Amino acid sequence: MKRKTTISISILILFVMSGLILNVSAVESTLKIEREAFSFSTIETVTVEDSVSRYNREDWVIIENVEPGLMTLEVSWANSYNIDCYISTSASRYDALAQGITTLNPESCGYEITTAGNYYIGIVMTSKGRVDDTPYTAVATFYSGSGSDDITAPEVSIMSPADGAIVSDTISITATASDLESGMDYVVCNFGGTSLGADSSSPYSWTFDTTTFYDGIYTLTVTAYDIAGNFATDTILVETDNGIIEPDGEKIAVFFWASDAGTQANIDEYWTILQAEGYTKIFDFKDTVDFEADFATVEAYEDPEDTIFFYLFGHGNNNGEDSLTAFAPGTSVVYSSELRVMFDTLDAERIGYLVESCHSGGFPLDFQADPYLAMSTSDEDHNSYALSTLPGEGLFSDAFFDHVYDGFNAVDSFYFARQVVFDNARNDRFSQFPLIEDYSDYVWFT
Repeated sequence: MKRKTTISISILILFVMSGLILNVSAVESTLKIEREAFSFSTIETVTVEDSVSRYNREDWVIIENVEPGLMTLEVSWANSYNIDCYISTSASRYDALAQGITTLNPESCGYEITTAGNYYIGIVMTSKGRVDDTPYTAVATFYSGSGSDDITAPEVSIMSPADGAIVSDTISITATASDLESGMDYVVCNFGGTSLGADSSSPYSWTFDTTTFYDGIYTLTVTAYDIAGNFATDTILVETDNGIIEPDGEKIAVFFWASDAGTQANIDEYWTILQAEGYTKIFDFKDTVDFEADFATVEAYEDPEDTIFFYLFGHGNNNGEDSLTAFAPGTSVVYSSELRVMFDTLDAERIGYLVESCHSGGFPLDFQADPYLAMSTSDEDHNSYALSTLPGEGLFSDAFFDHVYDGFNAVDSFYFARQVVFDNARNDRFSQFPLIEDYSDYVWFT
């Protein structure tokens, strides 16, 4: 039976499947695209009805002529498999600007576009093993521009709370915003890295339960967008005071590293940076010949209230099922699935790690669960590269820890370092694709 493709208006949309870009008007598939225009043709929605192949497991759609403003993606499907969704600058997860990886159905993500251009939405099957073709519906909303000559940013100001205010319990946040040319569209609010969503009608307001954070000083930001896509931001600092103190547990740094990959000077530098972050206990396992036994030493020491950050640096590979890293070649190799089993025995409720190793993408993919922040310097199929001849410092690790030293948290530092390795790839041969899975409610390195 011939399958039908329908497009509701005459536009060209390209699909990317298995690395190939196809003209959708020439493809026979169970694909249905609808494009609807809203106010001033500024906001548009694209609805894609298709299925993720059991063999390819990834579908990518290019969205053309996206203008600055909030871009969102929601994907729903009809079975119990896990599907992730992405907003990306290319048909690749490794260039993702936003990701939905919570295993919810529907799955969603959003990103504030600041540079006009073409962007991709991705639907990725993450369930392992033998899976069936899975039909899905993906809905993307974005700004396509109104054709306005307005290039002036709106005015925005936070009215309450005041800058420097001490707040508690549930607070009300209000802001004013105006635009004399194309007019106001919406205002978004962010408290301490948590998005509170968008308000499209004045007076602009949000509520936030501050008891979900430890007592401390946080950034409150509102960003206003006009209909033409121009935006402006106002930022203040507020202090939460609910008697909710961050646990007094110890901060522990654990280094597993191979001397034919790194040097003691590298590890000492990273330890100094972590000490500035409040880490007081170090486990330094150089050329371990029994990874499991040394890991057990950490397990015997740590407590539930502790925070543990692991750094693993060695030569790696992928065997088709797991990523693996060697710390003493031939005698001490750790596999990603085995590491997950060992990590699950830890009592600490805040556990993060970075693996500097070739083909290390299997590590974060095996840690898609609470309470882990899992980062790798490459995916399963590519190498990681050093600043110079090994033993020495990994290119990614150098950028990551330098960014932490400059005052940024781990997630921000991950994306900074990822861009550094992208920018330093001399050609495709030297490309590496770092991965991150963040299931931790803890802000690392603040």
